[in-house]
Amino acid sequence: MVTLLDISKRAGVSREAVRLWAAGQRGPGGFPKPLLVTTGGEKLWDREQVAHWLEQHQRLTTVVDVVHTTDTTPRDVSIRIMMAVDRVLAAREALRSEPDATVRQEFERLLEDA
Repeated sequence: MVTLLDISKRAGVSREAVRLWAAGQRGPGGFPKPLLVTTGGEKLWDREQVAHWLEQHQRLTTVVDVVHTTDTTPRDVSIRIMMAVDRVLAAREALRSEPDATVRQEFERLLEDA
């Protein structure tokens, strides 16, 4: 789960830009719906859905191209690290939430080999 602030940091844009994407007032539209609104009114989104939307729609010559280049400026390295961390966290969550012990064992074996 991610907040507007989390999304803005990962995307390298302002919190207001993300709020406008979510409200459909900026960007190409189709921004994921929040999965949860807290009692305090804060909206939370699924991290994977947002990452997919960003890959599909954001002006991503920045993020997508950086992942596939050897450019090593500090900003580019930070973006590559954050994207790798997101993938590792998603894999860890998938492993933890898998109810089938046999599948978990195979997943753990695959992660060890990685």
